[in-house]
Amino acid sequence: KRKQYFDKWRYGKAAYDTAKARAKRKGLPFTITREYLNSITPTHCPVLGIELVPGAENKDHNISIDRIIPELGYVEGNIIIVSFRANRLRSDGTIDELKRLSSFYEKLISAIK
Repeated sequence: KRKQYFDKWRYGKAAYDTAKARAKRKGLPFTITREYLNSITPTHCPVLGIELVPGAENKDHNISIDRIIPELGYVEGNIIIVSFRANRLRSDGTIDELKRLSSFYEKLISAIK
């Protein structure tokens, strides 16, 4: 249990520090605290349902801080903790583009089956 707690703290700290540096570099607001980040960190990705495992060899399972509306920065209410994979999938696509992508592949796959 002690190792699990340490890993969560250590990798949560790394995600926090990385986000803070990114906000500074991009000139975005950054008002969240580590305590806030820990309070909203789930055990599983709310998007994909995969377990979040800080420091996992498979980086897809690591935690990632997602800005819901990117230009608002890292402020309470505008961030969510998801898996690295979910955040990478969403990285720069608009909601409309993601819907179109999903619709296209659903039709393509059903046509093949």
